[in-house]
Amino acid sequence: MKREEKNQLTRSKILDHAKIEFAGHGYEAASLNTVCQNGNLSKGIIYHYFKSKDDLYLACLENCLQQLNAYMREGLSQEVSHDQMLNYYFDLRLKYFRAHETDASLFCNAAFFPPEHLKEKILMLRKDFDETNDAYILQFLKLSDLRQDLSIEDILQAFRRMQDYLNAGEHFGANTFADVERHEQDVRNVINIFMYGIIARR
Repeated sequence: MKREEKNQLTRSKILDHAKIEFAGHGYEAASLNTVCQNGNLSKGIIYHYFKSKDDLYLACLENCLQQLNAYMREGLSQEVSHDQMLNYYFDLRLKYFRAHETDASLFCNAAFFPPEHLKEKILMLRKDFDETNDAYILQFLKLSDLRQDLSIEDILQAFRRMQDYLNAGEHFGANTFADVERHEQDVRNVINIFMYGIIARR
């Protein structure tokens, strides 16, 4: 086996075990000693590939986001009728999260309970994923019959604020870890209300 291939395998092994540890315990409580023990790795080999716990955490999150975004991009490129677009979007997200529970926990805990000193770097790592979501919502809005007194930019800005409020609600809730299924259903409900309102019009 070539050195480059061996290095890639070792790095992937570290990431796999570290993702499980960060997903299960969060950034603060995650232990590199546990990663070493579960992966049969030395701490020296971890620090050979990742200079710090921060570096390892961000690499795990980057790996998670890259895989999630690739899945969402492919799924969202499929043609769906306008009235099914929102449900299709949330079904796609939930399908991925159910099939990748470790990534789901890592992603949601980074969104709701990010380490304070890493917030800016996490936002940068999320950029491609957020842009994929924004592009799909924009496509949905352009196909919709919107109120004439609201611009698409007004709606997108309100939509982003609503997402921030939802994430803040998780952050200040009683739980330390996100319940992914419940949160996805909450978001689906709130966005349906946001898009379609609560009062049936005659």
